Formats: sequence, structure tokens, C-alpha cells
Amino acid sequence: MSKVLVSYQTLYGATREAASVIADTLEKDYGFQVDLYQLEENKITPDSSDYESIIIGSCIFHGKWGKSAEEFLRNDFTNKNVAVFVCAGFAGEEKLHNQAHRVFLEEVLEKYPRLKPVSMKAFGGRVPRAKIPHIWYLQATKKMPSFGYDTRNLEKVKEWAHELGNLFRKT
Repeated sequence: MSKVLVSYQTLYGATREAASVIADTLEKDYGFQVDLYQLEENKITPDSSDYESIIIGSCIFHGKWGKSAEEFLRNDFTNKNVAVFVCAGFAGEEKLHNQAHRVFLEEVLEKYPRLKPVSMKAFGGRVPRAKIPHIWYLQATKKMPSFGYDTRNLEKVKEWAHELGNLFRKT
């Protein structure tokens, strides 16, 4: 049975939810043995040698990846299926999705040329209303009139998990 590691860093829980949907889908629908690993809670980096496939997810905070998640990208994933995702409010905005994908995935992964993901995806995120200072909200709405506190779409996450399941089965 193939083993899959779904590792993630979350700030307000959207990345955790996405990682859980991915892990559940790969286990239940594809029969993979899946370990779910929250990077910032666990100070020890998981040993990737135990896994055929590795999924790395990160929240986006102040326009950057979570530190633990980005540090995990530095590992040697030679001969592994690697998939990468982010959860960010901007990525859930239809008009900004492509920009979010480019900035939060393509540009970040350019710093790690050895890493060759089989797939990468940007999903919407969530910020609890109480966590956003009013001035940030005002600044965000100037740039994005349709700014929302919650731009998650777990159906899109599940669709991607199915894509990954089919990709991982082939290898």
C-alpha cells in the first residue's frame, strides 16, 4: 500500500481543513495510507523516506508562506511524488486567483529548483472577522472591493484530491 504524507501549516484553520479533506479523500476513495502532519505544532520534521507521495500545504500570512512549511520545501524529495498547495484569501477571489497562484506557488517554488511538483494548487482561505484589524480590512477593500473573510471552497479541494489520487496511482 502506498503511503502519503499530507503536511501543512495553518494560521486560522483553512489549510488544516483543506489538508484533512485531501487526506480523507486519498484514504477513503483511493486506499492510500495517509499521515496528516501539522508542521508548526510538531517541531520535528517528518522523515520523508517513509512516503512515496508528499503533499505540502501552507497558509499565506502577510503575503508569505508559513515559515515551517517553506522550510519543509528544502528537503530532498528525489523520487517522490510531490504536490503543493496554499490557502489564501486572494486565491479564492476569482479575479485574483491566477495572480495568487503565480505569486504564492510559482514564484515561491522558483527558489527550490530541485523540487518538481506533480501538481500545485491555490485555494481560498479564511480569516476570522475578529482577527482582522479594521485598518487592514479598509486597506484590503481598496485593493479588492470583493474582499471576503471566507473564500474557501472545499469542493475544489476535494476535486484536486481526486486528481492527486489518480496521479499517485499511476506511479
